Amino acid sequence: MEKLIKVSENVFYTLPGDNDRPVYGIIIKRDKTLVIDGGNSPAHAENLLANLNKLGCGKPDWIALTHWHWDHVFGLSTLNTNTIAHFRTTQKISKISTLKWDDKSLDIRVENGDEIPFCRDNIKLELPVCNDLKIAIPNISFKSYVTLNLVDSFKCNVVHVGGDHSDDSSVIYIPEDKVMFIGDCIYTNIYTKTAHYSADKLLNMLNGILKYDAELYIESHSDEPILKSDILKFASLAEDVVKSADCNKLERAKFPKKSNNNYIQDILDAWDFFLEYE
Repeated sequence: MEKLIKVSENVFYTLPGDNDRPVYGIIIKRDKTLVIDGGNSPAHAENLLANLNKLGCGKPDWIALTHWHWDHVFGLSTLNTNTIAHFRTTQKISKISTLKWDDKSLDIRVENGDEIPFCRDNIKLELPVCNDLKIAIPNISFKSYVTLNLVDSFKCNVVHVGGDHSDDSSVIYIPEDKVMFIGDCIYTNIYTKTAHYSADKLLNMLNGILKYDAELYIESHSDEPILKSDILKFASLAEDVVKSADCNKLERAKFPKKSNNNYIQDILDAWDFFLEYE
């Protein structure tokens, strides 16, 4: 079972796990619970419920989704509660809920270019028997943002920020704790031959998350929170690259390879920095 970490008075998260299991965010205020994301399988969701039990909670009152990718939604049916999502997230989940997820179907979609090997391989590892998977569709959709009052004036803001990784990406900001769950929104577009960022999408997304007074950022596949100082440095470096790059072609610009955060460092080690201009 994934380890549970407390980051502030009201906010917890579980560490990411094997087979591309992302973090779960948990916000608790008195007797109300909001969970961030649905997990990558029924087994992953059962682990969450066990961790909630440790905290004295039952089934969550709400789930807020960061985006539609499989590793964030395949556990939704097990959690079976009110789910908040951007309308594009709901549309995508509605579409993938009609697909088959057995090995043969996954292989065919990879061959056709509709799925990528990384996701197929991890789905097979996490769900070796996947003939009857049910994917729950969110029942609460929004366009720009929605504010959820857990208890009295305790607010959680769910805000669409987009980005390259998935254009439906949303973040969840908890003002009282100054914590923001950012899903995978600062990561590259992976559904492409060359992993990349697009200048406008990258800068708009970073501006979107920096509008809020967060001090800690929880990324879905990072073992540690990201400090605001690291996000600010990332945004500054991205702006510098955009200004210096040739906007007429795919540009590989040298990106300074230093960050205090291991997750951002992994990005910098994997690519100098890719920008695609549309």
